[in-house]
Amino acid sequence: MKPASIALLSVFLLLSGCGFGAAVDSGRAAGDRFLELMAKGDYQQARELCSGLEFSEEALKAFATDPGNAAMLKDYKGIDWASGGQLETVDGQSTLRLPRSELKGKPGTTVVFSFQQQGNDWRIVGFALKSGK
Repeated sequence: MKPASIALLSVFLLLSGCGFGAAVDSGRAAGDRFLELMAKGDYQQARELCSGLEFSEEALKAFATDPGNAAMLKDYKGIDWASGGQLETVDGQSTLRLPRSELKGKPGTTVVFSFQQQGNDWRIVGFALKSGK
């Protein structure tokens, strides 16, 4: 491979990495804000962080007020994010999946998120909250 080709490939890989890091940071911010709002009972604002019709305010409220889920969301302090994630673009639609991460102050309680990009924002298309008990 010619030196110019190697340099161009290196720049491309660096730029690709920057896009991935920005996507992960944006997804993490949205995920953290989502659970914060769910814990506070602000289902309308939480719904605004979601994509499409996957989640209604009523469905989010039912999820958050279920006794098992309510216990996991009680005294929410944030997420201790695991490193990495998966970014995939198919037919111009980008999807981001973040790895299972633990809730701060709740050993063994984990959350996982999936997002779709809408403009400059990452909208939640799926999440799962799981107790370690």
